[in-house]
Amino acid sequence: MKKHVSILSLVPAVVCALLLAACGGKETPWFHNSDVVIAVVDAAGKDLLDDYENPDNILSDGVTVTYKGQTYPLSVPATRAEYVPPVLGGLTLQVSWNKNIPSLMVFGEFGIVSDGSLGVKKYRGERFTINWGDEERLTSELEFDMYTDGGGEGGTAVRKAVRVVGGVGAGTVSNSSLNITIVK
Repeated sequence: MKKHVSILSLVPAVVCALLLAACGGKETPWFHNSDVVIAVVDAAGKDLLDDYENPDNILSDGVTVTYKGQTYPLSVPATRAEYVPPVLGGLTLQVSWNKNIPSLMVFGEFGIVSDGSLGVKKYRGERFTINWGDEERLTSELEFDMYTDGGGEGGTAVRKAVRVVGGVGAGTVSNSSLNITIVK
């Protein structure tokens, strides 16, 4: 039996070779989505998001975040065993099982993603407001950055920072990540 190789059977191999060749040159860095992660403690360092150990917690105060005109209420699990996954554009509570590690408010998720052109969306000076829901109507205004720079010989770096720029906790800064602790 004689085997014939048709030209059509070579098309997938040629396409794969062309795609692999097109991938050469500068590498596009890989990025993951990030959330702004907020621990909230009182002046004595007690976790204000812990309703198990701290009767003075803020979980029933009606905490919300306002971002780009949209308000997001804090989603609190019904029980400590329930896991509430962070959602895009949501505010969730991540309960800590270790009393040496605070529970966290997680707001996001934000990603450095294609903006429709050949570039990527960069967050610089993005602001949102936390309304603490208390009788004093206290708020905190936060500003965050998440973008890439470089791409030269040193490679591409993802820059992340979050700052409290107004209200409760003003002046608090995290220059290397989107994690921050606010003293309320």
